[in-house]
Amino acid sequence: MDLEAAIPTSRHWTEGGRNSNLPARGEGAIPTSRHQWRSMRQEYRKKKAADHTEENLQYMLGARFLTESNVTKQILNYSQGRKAKDRPEKKEVKKERKSVFTESDFRKFEREYFGAS
Repeated sequence: MDLEAAIPTSRHWTEGGRNSNLPARGEGAIPTSRHQWRSMRQEYRKKKAADHTEENLQYMLGARFLTESNVTKQILNYSQGRKAKDRPEKKEVKKERKSVFTESDFRKFEREYFGAS
C-alpha cells in the first residue's frame, strides 16, 4: 500500500472513536495537526526511492567517447590479479635461428671434407 495514499488530507483523524486502534500520542503515533501531516508527506517524498534509470541511460548514450588504447591497456593491466588464472597468456615470440657459419665457411668445409671440386 502506498503511504501517500494512506495519509489523509482532512482533519477527521482524531483519537478515539472510529480510529481507536491507532497508536497513542508520543513516539510512533500518528500526527494530528495539518502541519504534521504536511511534514510527514514531505519526509515520505524525500525518502521515497527515485528511479534515475532514464536519466542515467540518456547520459550514457549521450557520452559516446572512446578511450585511448594505451589507457585501456594500462587499466586492464592494473586490474588483473596476481593469480595465474587471472593473467593473460603471453604469446611466445619465436626467435629466428641464425647460423654462426657463413656461406664461405660452408664452401671451405665442403672443399676440405669432400675434396676439391
